[in-house]
Amino acid sequence: MDDKESLTKARTIELAMESVGVLEKEKTLMVGDSLYDLDGAKECGIKFVAALYGFGFDKEVQDENVYACINKISEILNVLS
Repeated sequence: MDDKESLTKARTIELAMESVGVLEKEKTLMVGDSLYDLDGAKECGIKFVAALYGFGFDKEVQDENVYACINKISEILNVLS
């Protein structure tokens, strides 16, 4: 990465996906607890799971890019099945 290139949330997500060999955005979910996470997922074109137990959201998130909302990490299994 070039020093002049800004490391945005979307770029961070893209780098993470590249580092583990994830190429199919339609099969990818971003789990996050802030609007910055949601915006990064939107910019990358991936679905978003809102973690309501984090610091950024205090209630269910209404957004077309939110695939699901979870109150605890164990609920992610329900989202994936």
